[in-house]
Amino acid sequence: MISEKENTYASLKSGDWVNFMYSEESYGTMSLVLQRYSIDNETFSQPTGGVEHFNMNGTKVYCKRVSLLALTLMNYSGNGKYNIVYLDDTYDVEIMHETLLLDVDNDYVANFALLLTIDNNIGLYTYNSVDGLVKILDAGDENLHSLNFDGTNLYVINGSSALYKINLETSQSELVMNLSDHATDIQIINNWVYFGTYGEITLSRVNPVTNEIEDLN
Repeated sequence: MISEKENTYASLKSGDWVNFMYSEESYGTMSLVLQRYSIDNETFSQPTGGVEHFNMNGTKVYCKRVSLLALTLMNYSGNGKYNIVYLDDTYDVEIMHETLLLDVDNDYVANFALLLTIDNNIGLYTYNSVDGLVKILDAGDENLHSLNFDGTNLYVINGSSALYKINLETSQSELVMNLSDHATDIQIINNWVYFGTYGEITLSRVNPVTNEIEDLN
């Protein structure tokens, strides 16, 4: 156990430290807090709050400040915060639903996939500082959620169960399959698709050969 809090995420970095997040109430509002635990020194960093949509790359944290519609970069310790782009001023973004860091190239340009509401419509976008905001997929009357990336293709659920795969080089999307209703939190591991079910403590996976859904509970 690294924390007495109820953790929502943890990641191990090179066997040296563990980044973890937990929810905490502040002024009547629940928000995420980020901390780092040093395995060698057995010490905790100071907690960093007021941020959400965490993505980590080495010692860098890409996130969104609760009070801003902006992509923010900071050190794992919470210091050195600066805003990469103000999405509301530049692109008239109304809501940022999900943020997924795809990669950081050799020129330190960070590439993101974003689920955003613009003009009252939810859409899937990519963003980097070179190409700007590029729309990839429109949700239509459904709700896009559960972004994930396998290193080549981007995955997202449209509605309650329709799993789509998007080739980022061509921006072409295809329906992979319909998962169980209210599927969420997909993970792609060695071509296996793992997912949970909203409101239930369940875990399922899709066999990549047969496309059959297997319950793991």
